[in-house]
Amino acid sequence: MLFQAAEEQLPQLFRLSDGLPFAWEILPAAAWSDAGREEMEHLLRLVPYGDAYIMPIISQRIRRIANYFPALLPVLGIALSRPALKDVANDFVTRADGRIDHHPSPFRPEFTEVLPVWNVPKRYWRALDAPVAAARAAQGRITLTPAQIICVKTVSRRHPRWFCDGFVAAFSDQSTR
Repeated sequence: MLFQAAEEQLPQLFRLSDGLPFAWEILPAAAWSDAGREEMEHLLRLVPYGDAYIMPIISQRIRRIANYFPALLPVLGIALSRPALKDVANDFVTRADGRIDHHPSPFRPEFTEVLPVWNVPKRYWRALDAPVAAARAAQGRITLTPAQIICVKTVSRRHPRWFCDGFVAAFSDQSTR
């Protein structure tokens, strides 16, 4: 859907997740890859031997999606340099301390083995765990419950900069911790 949408349609399509029990960033990376491949095959059926024209179109669509939703950069296969997860997490806690909700993490103990051991009080773990859990879901390593998806979406809206930075760092880091 996103690969076939006109640029002006992207905001409405991205807002679909607002009222539905899913989040774009937790879709498995393989699903994004499959969607891109299917769109390329669709275009090749329309323009046989049009590889030279179709690849730039697909690349442009990927960039449009990433420009609108930067957390998807690594999921879409766009490599970028990034600081370590612990560094972006420390920066987030330092600058947003007073704005972080102090609720327990809905991702623990269920996903403890794929989440970092944070060196901050547990009251921050919900906000810290959300982008990491989303990245692990996009990697296909875990499946989130509806309540966990709501948490991901809430943290994403409340702390968009942290969520993007944390998601990118966690997705790029394939290790367990």
